[in-house]
Amino acid sequence: MPKKTRTIQISHPHIVCIKGTCGGRPIIRNTRMAVSTLTHYYQSGLTIDEILDAFPFLTPAQVHDALSYYYDNQKKIDKEIALSQDEEYWINKYPPGKLSTEACSPLRQNYIGIQTSQC
Repeated sequence: MPKKTRTIQISHPHIVCIKGTCGGRPIIRNTRMAVSTLTHYYQSGLTIDEILDAFPFLTPAQVHDALSYYYDNQKKIDKEIALSQDEEYWINKYPPGKLSTEACSPLRQNYIGIQTSQC
């Protein structure tokens, strides 16, 4: 007689998606740290300890949960990582342009050492 298999739903208690925060991407709860950002650091060779050193506001449980979420949603997160590195996409989305002098406060203009006609 075949054994019955049971499907277990894995939850990720440290991961949330909030509309209007980080574009609705999966983030670590109570932070603005995107799962894709943390995953990219991990894939780039940082160890979990190095990630925790770089982001002391994160706990080991949060980092492990983010990586677990990544492995459960690998296609989606890989797409986010690829898009974040697509220079052409970002240039088209936010084309370079000149900043008008009205947009710069006089304090900022003085700080960066430019005349009022440039900004």
